[in-house]
Amino acid sequence: MKKLKFIFALAATFIFSGCYETTLLTRMPISALVSDKSSDVKSTIVLTGITPQTHETKMVTDNVRVFVPDAKFKDFPTGETAYEMSVSAGKGENGGKNSDKRAVRIYLGQDGDVYGKLSKNMLDQYAGAAKQGEAPTLKAAIKFENDTKDVYELVVGNEFKASDEVQTGGVYTLTPGQVTGAIWADSAAVREALAGKAVKIGTLKKAAK
Repeated sequence: MKKLKFIFALAATFIFSGCYETTLLTRMPISALVSDKSSDVKSTIVLTGITPQTHETKMVTDNVRVFVPDAKFKDFPTGETAYEMSVSAGKGENGGKNSDKRAVRIYLGQDGDVYGKLSKNMLDQYAGAAKQGEAPTLKAAIKFENDTKDVYELVVGNEFKASDEVQTGGVYTLTPGQVTGAIWADSAAVREALAGKAVKIGTLKKAAK
């Protein structure tokens, strides 16, 4: 398991308004998590099977922005519709002045645990869609990047597993410059997130010298 490098990417799949399947990818550097100052980390939402040739871009954009207010249309190599957005990152559940406008908050708790939590707007929109029988489906995958000069150890809980591994959980030693592959959340973790709970991804700490 020590082969994995340390980037953090949150990937979520939604069906916006019951029809848009999307994947949200976030590259999260460790420096952003351990910082006392909250920051925005650029991310990308890709709408699976939705292209500018098959769907009217403005309509899709308006629907996406209901869930992700700061979404901005961008080109994507596959030709599918994609958007740039920001994820809030830093220490503590409550971030800076813009964190409440982000769809997701990724943070490091006082106990050294890393959590992910959906914003109130995201939860409210999900609940509204559910009442109409159009509840979004959600998947989540995570990557980490060690952009620091220190070696870190990440202990991932059993609610997550690497995409190329059968077993869940694991311990990863991450040297400077390393990046993980995708670490996926199971259905229990997804249910917790949709219930408005902070989902524990794992525990992060500097490796003993």
